[in-house]
Amino acid sequence: MVANAFREKKDLEVYEEDPCTAVDDSLRPVDINVMDRGKEQAGDVDPTVRYEGGEHRAADVNEEKKRHLRS
Repeated sequence: MVANAFREKKDLEVYEEDPCTAVDDSLRPVDINVMDRGKEQAGDVDPTVRYEGGEHRAADVNEEKKRHLRS
């Protein structure tokens, strides 16, 4: 649904589950990659919605993301 909204724009290239290689040579698929070659711009979109609770949720999510990016 999100990727299709980008596809409606004529000048954009849209890729889903685009395989990318991290600095440590591990594979990190990008949910949605959107490119505008005419403007030489690109961006990654992660439309994941998370429901969390607890008073430390922001710090917990931040630590989880750091661990994920390091692995």
